[in-house]
Amino acid sequence: DPWRTITYALSRVSGENTFMCRGTFEEKVTIEGYGIRPTFVANPEAELKGYIRSRSYVYKLKINGFRVYGYAGVVANETLVVADCYFNNPAGPALTAHGCATSARVYRCVIENCSVVTSTHIELGTLFFRDCVVKKCEKGISADLSADLSVYNSSFELIRGTAISAPGTVAGCEFYNNGLGVEACVHDDAVWCSVYDSIFINNGSGIYASYWREIYGGVKIDNNLVTMNQVYGIKTAGPRVYLNGNVVKENYGHGVYIEDGLPGLGTPADPGGNTFAGNKSGYDVYNASSEDIPAYGNYWDPRSEAEMKGKTWREVNVTRIYDHWDDPKVGYVMWSKPIFGVAPASLGRIKAAFQGGSASGLLTPSPSSAVR
Repeated sequence: DPWRTITYALSRVSGENTFMCRGTFEEKVTIEGYGIRPTFVANPEAELKGYIRSRSYVYKLKINGFRVYGYAGVVANETLVVADCYFNNPAGPALTAHGCATSARVYRCVIENCSVVTSTHIELGTLFFRDCVVKKCEKGISADLSADLSVYNSSFELIRGTAISAPGTVAGCEFYNNGLGVEACVHDDAVWCSVYDSIFINNGSGIYASYWREIYGGVKIDNNLVTMNQVYGIKTAGPRVYLNGNVVKENYGHGVYIEDGLPGLGTPADPGGNTFAGNKSGYDVYNASSEDIPAYGNYWDPRSEAEMKGKTWREVNVTRIYDHWDDPKVGYVMWSKPIFGVAPASLGRIKAAFQGGSASGLLTPSPSSAVR
């Protein structure tokens, strides 16, 4: 029966259509046509072993409810919406997006065992992920050129490389056992990257943040829990990287490692409210930059508090802070007296961003539960 293939069904219909798909489809489906808006909807038993790819000004392609052993792709001037799907593609990506003004929106999907979550080369386009589970992939989600990448309320686990690279916004996400949680690197003026209300536990490193312009834009890292990561909790490079309300504790390397530039860890007018405590290397903040780093209004390790008591940053070498006291070629870390109570307040705000779950609250659905 030729109607058992998606390709044949597409050849017999036109316009905006919905296809109810059952069974297993081992084919490579390419949707072509000017201005059409096809929608694929499957019952939980439907499987696609191949790929769905759009071409030729397909206005919006929706894929709902498939188990996809392959990938979905979108090209220039098109929109792809994927919801409640399961992707497994060891030989390649889960999603490909190429061309100018391309948009892809992914909701409630499970993506695992892929070589990369996204393979993109888009300008002035958008990638948007919400409520997804990503695990056991070689590489995670990334955007290039001037694309806008946003990821909300999603979990990332066992990503060999970087879980999220070059985002505009990361919020309410969980990162466990990845090579690097988030690489928040901004290289254009008037562009902001925000990482907030997220949890980073037992990754190689938690967050790497860099910004290499002098004015407008920057990187904001707010109200995250960063703990038990292997190399460092947060690493910064360049100016205009700002940390507020984060709990950075008990990482096995340095808590915050300042590679270069002048990040902000709190000013007298805008206290940082971060917690820097108990990081295993011996340094809760390590300044390798030649700049004096403002770090006012934070909560410090109790051992640091005892050394700070009644002193200023010009008067005492705090053992758990590496700066000009330890190496005259680098700048000072300029701290004020500790603000007691910041740690539990910050942690409360972080946990409030999640719902349910054992560690932080975000439940991790199984692949079967993501396809309904």
